[in-house]
Amino acid sequence: MNLKTSATTLMLTTICSACSLGLTADTNKSSPNVYSPNPAHVKRLLETNECPGCELDGVNLNKANLPGANLQGAKLSGANLSGANLRQANLTEANLINVNLKEVNLHRAKLLGAQLSWTGTTRQGEPTRADLRRANLSEAILIHAYLRGADMSGADMSGAYMHGAQLTEANLSKANLSQADLVGVKLSKANLSGANLQGAKFETANLSRLNFSKVNLQGAKLHGVDLSESNLTQANLSQADLSGTNLVGATLSGANLRGTKLKRASLTQVNLSKQQLQGVDLHGADLTEANLAQANLSGANLTQAYLSGADLNQAILTGAILTGAKLRGANLTSVVGFNKLLSTEVQPSSHLHKNHH
Repeated sequence: MNLKTSATTLMLTTICSACSLGLTADTNKSSPNVYSPNPAHVKRLLETNECPGCELDGVNLNKANLPGANLQGAKLSGANLSGANLRQANLTEANLINVNLKEVNLHRAKLLGAQLSWTGTTRQGEPTRADLRRANLSEAILIHAYLRGADMSGADMSGAYMHGAQLTEANLSKANLSQADLVGVKLSKANLSGANLQGAKFETANLSRLNFSKVNLQGAKLHGVDLSESNLTQANLSQADLSGTNLVGATLSGANLRGTKLKRASLTQVNLSKQQLQGVDLHGADLTEANLAQANLSGANLTQAYLSGADLNQAILTGAILTGAKLRGANLTSVVGFNKLLSTEVQPSSHLHKNHH
């Protein structure tokens, strides 16, 4: 008996393995959600590696070897694909709701418009989730994929194309999203703790009120995104592009901002005290009433920056460019290396000491 025939026999004998999962659908929470894969479709998939549009709900494909499989539009609700090899498979618009994809290999797979959300609750009242823990989704195409609430902790999504994907409430803790295309993604209430986002593209994404604590965002493209009230404590933002980004209410304590682009960024009332901001581009940034006490701004570009009411007590401004900066009412007590090329808006009330360097 060859491998394909053996696998077919195994699949057909375990075809309803997911029927007893004890799940309830949103539409009818009092009835069990019974999955019933079509045996002929299972056989076709295993023998030809192609089954577009097939009815495979609840099929057990644990550790199945299906590289390049054509499953476009297939119905796979409740299926077990854990550990399966689906490298470069076509799962465009496939229904993968409540699917176990733990440790699955989806390298360069096509998942455009695929449905991977949670849809119901267990009998214990817990939400059912697509399980993508430690899955390989590197360079996978997940454009507009629906991943609401999916558990993708520890998954490798490096270089993945996730433009416009729905990741609301998803668990992305310790996931590798380096160089991923996350333009326009929806990440509300997502868990990104410990994730690697180095070089990721986030343009136009809404990232407000998210936890980016200790996240690696080195070189990330965050131009114009909304990071208001987000937790960026000890995040690595070195060389990241945050031009035009809304950081109002964000927590940046201990964040690495060396070489970060903050041109025209909104930093009103943000606490940047004692921050290392050497050479940072803050051209036109809004730092109104920001706390910059003891911050190192040597060599920083503050051209036309709004610093009205900002606290610059003991800040280091050696070599900083302040041409056209708005400093009305700013606290400049004990500032080091004060640049003489200041806006005419600097008022005597700015508490300049006579012995400034």
